[in-house]
Amino acid sequence: MPKLTLDGIGAEAPQGAAVRGLAIIAGLCLGLAASPAAAQLAPSRSGSSTVTYMGAEEAMSELSRFGRCYARERRNDAHSLIATRPSSREEAEVYRRLFNGSVSCIAPGTSLRMPVAYVRGAIAEGLHRVGNGIPDTLRQTAPALAEVRNLSDAARCYAATHQNEVRALLGTAAGSRQEFQAVSALMPALSACIPAGAATQFDATVIRFRLAEAQLRLGAPGVSSGN
Repeated sequence: MPKLTLDGIGAEAPQGAAVRGLAIIAGLCLGLAASPAAAQLAPSRSGSSTVTYMGAEEAMSELSRFGRCYARERRNDAHSLIATRPSSREEAEVYRRLFNGSVSCIAPGTSLRMPVAYVRGAIAEGLHRVGNGIPDTLRQTAPALAEVRNLSDAARCYAATHQNEVRALLGTAAGSRQEFQAVSALMPALSACIPAGAATQFDATVIRFRLAEAQLRLGAPGVSSGN
């Protein structure tokens, strides 16, 4: 059974995409607190899907604040990261270039080790919240089901016809139980954008961030910027 991963079906993300070193909160590394809670794909489709709840709301809250700040203060750099293909070598290289050394929007003396997918997602959601649109070169269209090859494709497929549901999801706190419940509720419809037979497993916040970027790339209206 093929597996829909961050960068494609049947292929794991390259090691370079798991760059660590973004400073936000000392001593916390995601991936250690996953809960067995899960949401399943619609039973009428072949394949299976698991959505895990990370239970890391405090860390995600700090990351979300960073993403909004970075989107405001370093807009061009934010665009450079979003312009890369998720989980690609190019993404890893841009990430290293942007976050090697002092980083805007981070308090000195604090640290968090975070996979690139979360950092990219927080920045994408920050850009969506800040508004002002994105360059035409970063715009994307919604793919047909036959063209879906990764979670980003599936997210754009879904977001194109479910803007209200995505806005409601983005109204929850990242990493929260409410976020998990919102993702669980939208999974049956999102499954219609996932090729039959593909097995998926992502935590709810990754899905949230991919949907936020999808809204951004599709040019959908933004959401409240919050704090």
